[in-house]
Amino acid sequence: MKQFFQDKTKLSIAFLIIIHLVGIGGMLSPYKDLFAGLTPINLLVSFVVLMLNHHNLQKNWVIYLIAIYVVGFAVEVIGVNTGFPFGEYTYGKNLGPKILGTPLMIGLNWAMLIYCSSAIAILHHNSFVQGGVAATFMLLYDLNLEPSAIELGLWNWEAVSIPIQNYVSWFVIAFVMHYFLYQFLGKPQNKIAKPLYLIQMIFFAIINFT
Repeated sequence: MKQFFQDKTKLSIAFLIIIHLVGIGGMLSPYKDLFAGLTPINLLVSFVVLMLNHHNLQKNWVIYLIAIYVVGFAVEVIGVNTGFPFGEYTYGKNLGPKILGTPLMIGLNWAMLIYCSSAIAILHHNSFVQGGVAATFMLLYDLNLEPSAIELGLWNWEAVSIPIQNYVSWFVIAFVMHYFLYQFLGKPQNKIAKPLYLIQMIFFAIINFT
């Protein structure tokens, strides 16, 4: 037991599992709206834990993640206000404060997902191939996320069904972000990136089927 509490990786994974289990319990309780409103805190805490487990976090990684935040946020601002490239949608209240109709936390979500999917993808010497593999993991994540996001009050689509262009755009944007990551930084060294991706996939799948 002492060894467990001295292992940062195991502690971090256990902590992430616990907060997501609490989230699931909350979403299945009469206090569903309260727990859905805690989504930004869950996102921020998960990102902080992720970064605390990054091996040798250097300035170039910080710059890249800030760039992903800015680009991701900018793309969402354009998307919400023009309908391009994802389709017509609006953000709800449960992702926190907004600027130009876009939650500030959405850029952080982009940074975290790009980071985790780049870590889970199979390492390949070709950045183009590797970017495609990682973007595919991003697409799988979005396919799982979209129904949950509506249930959690994160965003809503104008159309009855989610537009195909959303998934195409998600893949293309993720591919570009991953391509530059592999070209200039390589695969992140982080033992909880894969578990966090899996924990969130399971979390959203449970929300979808309950």
